[in-house]
Amino acid sequence: KEAVTAVEQSGIVFIDEIDKICTSRDFSSRSADASAEGVQRDLLPLVEGTTISTKYGNVNTDYVLFIASGAFHAVKPSDMLPELQGRLPIRVELNG
Repeated sequence: KEAVTAVEQSGIVFIDEIDKICTSRDFSSRSADASAEGVQRDLLPLVEGTTISTKYGNVNTDYVLFIASGAFHAVKPSDMLPELQGRLPIRVELNG
């Protein structure tokens, strides 16, 4: 119970390679586009805030910090669903 409360109040979820679930508007494969959009739609409620069932009990994600990263060399951040872009509003670009 203590661990669930700690996660709900100060948990951090890091989503790496989020660019892999984005497809360019120029990309021709419909099935890949539909699959990528489905994964984004599945992530959306978690990022927005919901209660999920785990083996440790129910966890509310309202106050969990979600951080996403990706190379975005083949796609752009604007290729994500607009609703997901709105839930991940801060963008930082690193130059190498």
